[in-house]
Order: sequence, then C-alpha cells, then structure tokens
Amino acid sequence: MVRQVKPRQLLCRVGVFLIGTAASIGSLIVVACNVHPADNIPLIRITLIPPAVEGGPIVTYSIVGVVERVDFAAYKVVVYAHAGDSWWVQPYADAPMTHIGKDGKWRTVTHGGHQYAALLVKKEYHPDAITRTLPATDDDVVAIDLEDGKSQ
Repeated sequence: MVRQVKPRQLLCRVGVFLIGTAASIGSLIVVACNVHPADNIPLIRITLIPPAVEGGPIVTYSIVGVVERVDFAAYKVVVYAHAGDSWWVQPYADAPMTHIGKDGKWRTVTHGGHQYAALLVKKEYHPDAITRTLPATDDDVVAIDLEDGKSQ
C-alpha cells in the first residue's frame, strides 16, 4: 500500500528536517571550533577586595585583579573607591593608572571606601580625579568590575 503525503505535510516535514539539520550543524561547528560568544569581550576582575571602611587620606589597602582578552600593553587599569557621595580615583589623582603585567595581573593600593571599581581602559584614557558616577563602557573604557568592600 502506498501512502500519499499531501503537499503541505511534505513541505512541513522537509522544513522541520532542514531546521533540525541546520541546528545540528551549527551546534557541531560551535563544539568543534570551541567557539563561545563571549570569548572576545574584554574582562576585568577584582580578586582581592579591600575592606568596607570610611575613606581617608592616610591608610591604604591592597587591591588586586586580573584582566583577560586584551593586548595588555595597550591598556591600563583605573581604580576608584566610593567614599561619601563620590568616586575617588586611586591611589592618587596624579597617579591614576595601574600597569597590567604580562600575565594579565594588576596590583595597586587604594584608600578606603564602601565600594571599589576597577576600569579597564585604553592607556591614553584620562580619568576624572573625582566623580559622582562611574563612566559607562565605551571605546576607551572597555570593561568595569564593581565590588562592595569586604565586611570586617
């Protein structure tokens, strides 16, 4: 007995087959090539977070982090501490840029605050010494990590 398939049913079956095949091939390419959508997005992380304390001009704390997915020589790190109602560039207004090592790690000191921000910026960037709001990511500020100070 020959079973007849209506043209509409045939079209739907072929469409489902093609969609399923395309999805499978796409998945195989992603797995085989080890491609992940976020692999090319610059990343900065604070790995040693200072304590949540009142800001002040004398006492400093270590702040450490890592950068990924950029040419380290073309970028710097800018650290801000939030104290009062402002963000203060760290460690000093006349020395706001932190070097990134060949392994992507960076380290500096910061004065106290309740929150800390690390910005991954192009080395030509000129940060504000004091600001009410952090800059948004753009062509010059390519990544930001914002962390609450650690409870003591």
